[in-house]
Amino acid sequence: MRLFLSCGIVLHHACHLTEMLASVNPNEFELEQLHLAVNHFLELKRFQALIAEYVDGT
Repeated sequence: MRLFLSCGIVLHHACHLTEMLASVNPNEFELEQLHLAVNHFLELKRFQALIAEYVDGT
């Protein structure tokens, strides 16, 4: 169950990050957008590490 939830969370953050980066207008990119993108990326990396830990432990 933990693996399933972690995969769902990774997918959620990956979708948000992809959506944000796809809609970026370089001329109007704001610091807040960058902050949100970085937060999604960090959460994505955190849950990828949890999944890797789970897979390595099985």
